[in-house]
Amino acid sequence: MPENRLAIAKLKRNAPLTPSDLESLEQMLFGAQEIESRERFEEVYGKDVSLKLFIRKLVGLDRNEAKPAFTTCLKGGNFSMSLPSPTRIQKA
Repeated sequence: MPENRLAIAKLKRNAPLTPSDLESLEQMLFGAQEIESRERFEEVYGKDVSLKLFIRKLVGLDRNEAKPAFTTCLKGGNFSMSLPSPTRIQKA
C-alpha cells in the first residue's frame, strides 16, 4: 500500500491531500480489522471527526514542517504579553 504511506507522509509534513489520498486513508483505516467498519469508527469517535486530523494525531506532525505555518499565522496578528491596567477602587 504505497499510496497509504504517501498520504500519511503528507499528513506528517502538513502537505495538502488529494481526493485520492483521502480515499486510500479511508480504505486503510476502515478496512483494518481493529476498526471493523466506518460505522463502528463513527460509533466510537463520532460522525464529526475529521479523518485527516484523527490520523495526524496518531502519526504526529513534523515540527519542522509546522513551524512555517505557525510563523505565517503569527505574522497576521498583533499579540502582546502586557496585562490590562488595574481598575481603581473608588472609595465610598
